Amino acid sequence: MDYSDAELDHSDNLFSKIVLAAKAMHQTKNEEHQRYLFKSKLMREIVQNQNHARTAVQATLHFIDYLLRLPENYMKRLSKEIGPIIREERVLMELYNKENTPPTILNSLAWELEKGIEQGIQQGIEKGIQQEKRDTAKKLLLEKIPLETISKVTGFTLEEVKEIQETIDS
Repeated sequence: MDYSDAELDHSDNLFSKIVLAAKAMHQTKNEEHQRYLFKSKLMREIVQNQNHARTAVQATLHFIDYLLRLPENYMKRLSKEIGPIIREERVLMELYNKENTPPTILNSLAWELEKGIEQGIQQGIEKGIQQEKRDTAKKLLLEKIPLETISKVTGFTLEEVKEIQETIDS
């Protein structure tokens, strides 16, 4: 949080994008359209950057979906808009890791699938978000990031972060 938005925006580090999303979450609390525009821009940048492992991209997109939640009308709009841009990313995620596909990408895919499977997808999204949050918390713990920071970024309580830390230590 000590870095300026410009420094974070120009950084190639995926964690900088999560920090930007966390900042935007607070800055756009009551401005749905601004949140939508920021989320769209950020997701495009991440997907189009081919310098990161796809699992890292996937985890980052999960966090951005979690932090920058949108009302249904904006979520539908974003899913339709970003579909052509993320087509290749969706294919890779479908092939290698369907269960952890980020919600926006799943929603984009859902527009191409029949309505009947939406309920199962939503359950997978929720499960995937929780698992990705846990995995990211573990990675941050291994990087010696302060527990309070991990709690703020992931939304876990301090006690939950400590429980995750215990699974690493044992």
